[in-house]
Amino acid sequence: MSGSWSFDIDIDEKFGETAALSYAPVESYEAQGNRVTSVTVLPTVCRIEALIDFDKSGLGNPENAERAREMGTNPIKLDILELNVYAVVDGMNPYGLWSSGYTETAGGIASCWFEIESSMYFDAPEKLTLRLESIKGTSIDIALTLN
Repeated sequence: MSGSWSFDIDIDEKFGETAALSYAPVESYEAQGNRVTSVTVLPTVCRIEALIDFDKSGLGNPENAERAREMGTNPIKLDILELNVYAVVDGMNPYGLWSSGYTETAGGIASCWFEIESSMYFDAPEKLTLRLESIKGTSIDIALTLN
């Protein structure tokens, strides 16, 4: 059937907003060699950009250096694959990582990006914490403030 279609769908007001929310780490906050450079939240995705020193922070896996040498790749590529990133909102269950990557490395520090899907601005956007968690058990929380 061709032509114009129209549907009436009830949508909660908080999901009608489509502007991006921007976050910054709490003033002067740096955690063990990790620095969040930007957090942008849209209704369908939360994009996080950060500088991570996998060795200094304890988020790296020491075994990855040998594995990477054998594979002919950068150990940071393996470290980032073993890193989980969560958005924790007001103590509720965390929103989990969807995709990630790194754009460059210099001096052992990786410039990384992470995306968490289906953010819908989270349930309490004024209380957002990022959790970086390695598969080896290291966990680092970075408190954010809404810009």
